[in-house]
Amino acid sequence: MADPVVITTEPTRIQIKPGEQASATALIRNRSEEVEHYDLRVEGVPEGWASITPDQVSAFPLQEVRARVRIHPPQDAQGAIYTLIVRAVSQERPEVQGTGRIELDIPLPVQPVTTTPVEETRPTERKPEEERPRPEVQPVTASQIEVTAEPVTDTPLPPPAAQWRLLLHNAGNILDTFSFNITGIRPTWVNIDPPQVTLKPDEKGNALLTVRPSEDTAVGVYPFTLRVFSHLNLNQRTEIPLKVEVKPNSAFTLNVWPRDAESQGGREFDISLVSDRNSNTDVWIDLTASDPEGLCDYTFNPAHVLLPARQTVTSKLRVQPRTFPGPNERRQVAFTVVAKPRDAITEPRSAEARLIQVGAPPPTLELRPRVRNATLEAEYTLLATNLAAMETTLVLSGQDPEEGCEYEFDPPKLVVPPRGQAQAKVKVHAKAYAEGEGEKPYTFTIEATREGDLVPVARTDGHFIQRRIQPVSLELIPPQQSHPRSARYSIKASNPRLQPVQIWLEAKDEADALAFSIKPNPIVLSPGAEGIATLTVRAKDKLAAGEQRRVHKFVVAGMVDASTVLASTTGTLAQVQGAGLPQIMTAFLRVGGRLLKWAIVILIVAFLIVLLLAAMDEGARGNVDPQAQVTPILRHPIARWFLGLPIAEPARALIRFIYQVLIAVRR
Repeated sequence: MADPVVITTEPTRIQIKPGEQASATALIRNRSEEVEHYDLRVEGVPEGWASITPDQVSAFPLQEVRARVRIHPPQDAQGAIYTLIVRAVSQERPEVQGTGRIELDIPLPVQPVTTTPVEETRPTERKPEEERPRPEVQPVTASQIEVTAEPVTDTPLPPPAAQWRLLLHNAGNILDTFSFNITGIRPTWVNIDPPQVTLKPDEKGNALLTVRPSEDTAVGVYPFTLRVFSHLNLNQRTEIPLKVEVKPNSAFTLNVWPRDAESQGGREFDISLVSDRNSNTDVWIDLTASDPEGLCDYTFNPAHVLLPARQTVTSKLRVQPRTFPGPNERRQVAFTVVAKPRDAITEPRSAEARLIQVGAPPPTLELRPRVRNATLEAEYTLLATNLAAMETTLVLSGQDPEEGCEYEFDPPKLVVPPRGQAQAKVKVHAKAYAEGEGEKPYTFTIEATREGDLVPVARTDGHFIQRRIQPVSLELIPPQQSHPRSARYSIKASNPRLQPVQIWLEAKDEADALAFSIKPNPIVLSPGAEGIATLTVRAKDKLAAGEQRRVHKFVVAGMVDASTVLASTTGTLAQVQGAGLPQIMTAFLRVGGRLLKWAIVILIVAFLIVLLLAAMDEGARGNVDPQAQVTPILRHPIARWFLGLPIAEPARALIRFIYQVLIAVRR
């Protein structure tokens, strides 16, 4: 969750000497959705070192306002690195705060190194021993102290804090007091207990050095120098180089609220990730949840979060049970939430919670209308009502005791919102037409089963009354014939239905004594249309000697597939005894009729040719212009043969008549 107020300072680091003045700018940004009024103050430095103007500001949502920070450390300020904190506190909601930081680098004053001049010694006159002055004892300086620093491995402080045990040995021969000084890191990090040690000659002592970096210290290695100096001579000191390492730390805690929740269906849980106060590294965290039996689905929003150091982020967890308990049943689902960091340093965190699922009332179904009349198919509207407090998905199905209908649902799965309704279209389609007289009723049941369950939770009944229609009919024309060997029939098919139908025709006899040929086959009939097919029936065997008559009965069936017969009719072929002469006569008449047709065609063509040649001949005799061109044609033997035919004279008379008519019309 983003901070509601953010403070940015410019610059973030200032180097200033004691007694001087400096200034910085603080930008206060309101990231909440309301107008806020803030009190501003500075912290982290001694009173009187800094001030901020104005000390009260107001900001609209997402507005940024400015304030001026004035810094003026006194002349006697001790050299060190200080952290100045600019804090903004909401006047109406004191818990809403924001901070910004400025590092003040005040250098140490440079002290000149003083040396004690060595006086030049001159030879003196030797005096009697009793007159000689006693020699003075020379002091032992701090350079004669021995110091070692041993790291404390069992320190009770949390990282990145570190401790060293300092062992001091006064190698001199006078009493001396030793103090400590640290350079290279912030003074606020350091604590030495005791701050000074007084040792007799050849005496040993110890102190505890504790370095505790601040919470906002970046990851890295920070070298520093420990100085031990004598109070007798400040210029005599011993230095020990040390270092403190700030390792990545992204520890956090995981919280789930509420721990126990009761619901008929799904429920949301609040997930909070709180970074430890000693954390110094941002970390990406993946959220997962599960239960041992796999009874629920878990959805996080978001499922992947970035947890900044020393901050808090939240997520929402939606727990959705996959099944419903019975109306009076209670079910407890214990699940575990796991927050797994993507780095290899931080340990995952887990938390447990429970969803107590109480029984939900079953949904209800209503069919509108309950009764429909139709020839083949009827459409209904199914209304589903969900009385539970969670969304449910219903799988729809239909059935009837006679299994005479098929059921189609749109959509096949109905998603019903919590305490809401949804509807689907139901088509009831009879598997076959009802033929004959009267009506055929079907009583069917619509069932709804929750997705993932096997037992229906709701059902309703409906009625489909199928109107009967006249069946597809076949008629054999003529129904019976007598012939020595074969006969032809016409099959007349009628379709009274409201849909087109394709009929496959098949003929057979029980004795298998006949061969059948049907053309065309199949026949396609439009609604209310009729069709004709030709059936040729031929006896496979001749009559035996002395047998006068043999009757063959056969059946012609019309089918839509290999098993469903729409209509049928019967026919009879009476095979009678006949001599070879009638057969020969029949063949002769058939051939004679065809020859006669060809003779008539040839005669007509010959008359037309003669007519043309006669016209050309009469034109040539009348000295017509094209005489020079047509005379060679007329002299040809074939042309003279046609002109010698008996039909030539009638053709000539016709041509003369036509010429006379033309001459009369022209006059």
